[in-house]
Amino acid sequence: MQINEIPLTGGNQKFRIDLDGTTYTLRTTWRDVAGWIMDVMDADGEPILMGVPIIPGVNLLEQYPHLGINGAMLLIGAKDAPEYPGANTLGSQHRLTFIQE
Repeated sequence: MQINEIPLTGGNQKFRIDLDGTTYTLRTTWRDVAGWIMDVMDADGEPILMGVPIIPGVNLLEQYPHLGINGAMLLIGAKDAPEYPGANTLGSQHRLTFIQE
């Protein structure tokens, strides 16, 4: 099993990342009451999966096996972190990971 942390820092972000041998563009956006939202695009920025809530305890990609991304994306909170990430805790107290078997 291979576990990779997706490098996030505070604030909205957009960056390219290799997942399962394919380059994707990820965007994370803070939407106040809705919390953190993730968009997944191809390397050219074309939408693949938009508006996924980043919530703890679930595989964010589980509902989308048709995308062919071989792995799980999980939000893991630090032991003393609040259950859900706040505007300033994504990437510090809450880490987004990609896990492949």
